[in-house]
Amino acid sequence: MVTMFDFDGQPSYNFFENRWTTILAEMDNTCSRNTIGKKLSEVTKHIGATSTLEWSSCDTDGNVVDMPHQPFEVLAEPADFYSWSRSFTENF
Repeated sequence: MVTMFDFDGQPSYNFFENRWTTILAEMDNTCSRNTIGKKLSEVTKHIGATSTLEWSSCDTDGNVVDMPHQPFEVLAEPADFYSWSRSFTENF
């Protein structure tokens, strides 16, 4: 997992509709909190946060950086190039 929208999923079929981040809010779903949250809490107190250290360890050409500057949070902003509506559906 690099980034996600929410632990509880997203309400739309459109994967790119919502802003994704490396820091998530706590789960609303009690079952998720008691299963996924409990398992993730075995290794960290910050279950919604994904480390960005590996991203900062190399430059854009793949060379190792001596003094990396680790970003606190990475955000992936959506861009709707096709103007899909929220009600768009297609049979598969």
